[in-house]
Amino acid sequence: MKYADRGTLSMDDIQNLLARNIKEARTKLGYSQLKLAEITDLSPVHVNDLEQGRKWVSAKTLDRLARALAMEPYQLLIDKEVSDKLEKFDLLTELLKDLKGKINRNLEETIKHYISKV
Repeated sequence: MKYADRGTLSMDDIQNLLARNIKEARTKLGYSQLKLAEITDLSPVHVNDLEQGRKWVSAKTLDRLARALAMEPYQLLIDKEVSDKLEKFDLLTELLKDLKGKINRNLEETIKHYISKV
């Protein structure tokens, strides 16, 4: 059963999501646990404990991990499916903003063109 299907997440669910997301992001970047430990100034044992869901993180450690993994801290705490949807929403929002800007510039140019003829 997916986490979202249950409606709420327990702390165990969130800790398991964190563990999985750290490991997946680290693997995707081609980092070993030792490399991630070096980058984040954590011990390799601590990184392993986090990936196994045996330890929780402080806000400072969460921030270090997120930076090292080129992520936002919240992305380490949510399901990949939700994270992907948020990323797509952000892209669509950026596209909409860009399109509005282009439409407004084009409209201004068109108005100026016709006003200059009057």
